[in-house]
Amino acid sequence: MSGIVATPLTFLGQIWQSLSPQRNSDSNGLPLPPEIVRHILSYVNCPSTDLPHSDLKACRLTCKQFAAIGVSFLVEDLYFFANPRQLRLVELVSKHPVHALNVRRLVYDGSPYRPDSPDWEEIDDPRKQWEIPMARFDYDTLVSALPRFPGLRHIVYKASCPRRWMKPHAIIDPPPLTCSLREAGYEPSNHHDLMNLLEAIADSGVAVDSLDIIVDIHFLHTLAQASEKLDKIQSAFITLRSLRLLFITPDSGDAIPGYLENGIMGKLLSAAKSLTTLKLSYGAKTSTKSQPDIAYRLGLPLEAYIGSISSLPSDRGLESNFPRLKTLLLGRLSTTERELASFLSTHPTLQTIEFDGVVLAQGQWANIGISAALLPNWHTLKCRHLRQDDPVEEASVEWFSMAESIPGVDPSTIFPANHPYLVVARRPISEHSGDKQWQ
Repeated sequence: MSGIVATPLTFLGQIWQSLSPQRNSDSNGLPLPPEIVRHILSYVNCPSTDLPHSDLKACRLTCKQFAAIGVSFLVEDLYFFANPRQLRLVELVSKHPVHALNVRRLVYDGSPYRPDSPDWEEIDDPRKQWEIPMARFDYDTLVSALPRFPGLRHIVYKASCPRRWMKPHAIIDPPPLTCSLREAGYEPSNHHDLMNLLEAIADSGVAVDSLDIIVDIHFLHTLAQASEKLDKIQSAFITLRSLRLLFITPDSGDAIPGYLENGIMGKLLSAAKSLTTLKLSYGAKTSTKSQPDIAYRLGLPLEAYIGSISSLPSDRGLESNFPRLKTLLLGRLSTTERELASFLSTHPTLQTIEFDGVVLAQGQWANIGISAALLPNWHTLKCRHLRQDDPVEEASVEWFSMAESIPGVDPSTIFPANHPYLVVARRPISEHSGDKQWQ
């Protein structure tokens, strides 16, 4: 341990040396449990940005002894930007005989092109900022690299602010909700990076289970203009079991109908028949400003936001567009009681339902709450910032009698309208102790 500054990080190395199985047989130490090894390795792989370079270097040098044990934990999450250095990193990891097998999640941070040299004039050059996506270098890298990650199941895309740069030594997860190009003072992009990512998923043939996308709503207009690519991009949604799609919307709601009335949302979601989780929001909050908690009253049908509410009627009645859907989140949209109740009734597999900032232009939230509680597999309802335009009324006697037949359901407390705080209702487990789905 000579030559290494005595810090808490190097102390971990001293503990490791004292417990290392390579020590003499007369050692009284015990081997580190796998949980502790994994925790230390995750800390070493993603160090705090507040630590000085000397400590980071000392930590990495000290913890080289973890390599033999922790090689399988080192590259489970792979983050990259669209610049040459980051794309080379993705290619190298994909060709590594060990690390490629352990990648589980790929995060594409959609920041503009960042050159390898710290030349601020080049960074501010708009010709450089979109050079990589427009030349499809990211597509070429991903379409060849994705099939080399056999364990890859989760892909994330985040549209980032051009003025937000990670520190050179930081290997951290990008912010959970980053700002859009519109908020940074730039015109909406052509979304070359996200288009390239979705095309690479489709052309590579990888079976992705989970896809998270945070992007400005102008992306729907971009898709409408690229009709020749839409069919291919739809195929990237076929194998999805979980889809989290958050749109960053402009300050005014006047432009939103133009993005939603083109039918693109319906075409995208119609391909995702295998979804068990759908989280859809039209008001992603960003790090630069706070948006209203309540959706704009746009007068659009629910189908404009989420696609067709149900398939065509058949002999068995209305069939679900998502026959396996278990978890649903709808955020920042306006609809009616009739449309929302129809969607819930055609998805009897739903177990967890959440509404955030949703406006009912017609109808009662009390009836929606009861409709959700009547689903055979329901166990959790969450609501936040709900509004309705109609006066708040008591639920009808017919609804009350149906809901009261369900143990643990109180219709008067489910989904009270016009309350900003979070309300959660859960079906009591004790009432369903004999049913495996509640255990």
